[in-house]
Amino acid sequence: MAASSPLRVSGLTRFSSVDYPGCIAAVIFLDHHGARADGIVWPEIAEWLDSRHGLLEAVVFDGSDPLAQRGLAAAMRETRAMGYRVGLRVRRATPLRLDELLPLADWVSLDLQETHRARVH
Repeated sequence: MAASSPLRVSGLTRFSSVDYPGCIAAVIFLDHHGARADGIVWPEIAEWLDSRHGLLEAVVFDGSDPLAQRGLAAAMRETRAMGYRVGLRVRRATPLRLDELLPLADWVSLDLQETHRARVH
């Protein structure tokens, strides 16, 4: 089952021991600007993940703003249905999207930074 709205995948780390605490994980980098890594599309990643049972324990969805991708929820559901733990690394907060996606994640990393503001002296 492929995500209903395609994910814009910009990269894939096939093996990581540091991106999901206590688990061996794959990391899927998502780019809301549309840049794609050559040849990487969600259906192929899903097929690859399906062949990695016993080798991987978790999948982390990462990127500059993964919440901007409409296909993310479906991909997270599909990943969980395969038996993987699901991680989400967020660098920009979109509260309504985060509220929708939190129930689909087993682990969330929030890396929120202050935006540049004019300083008043």
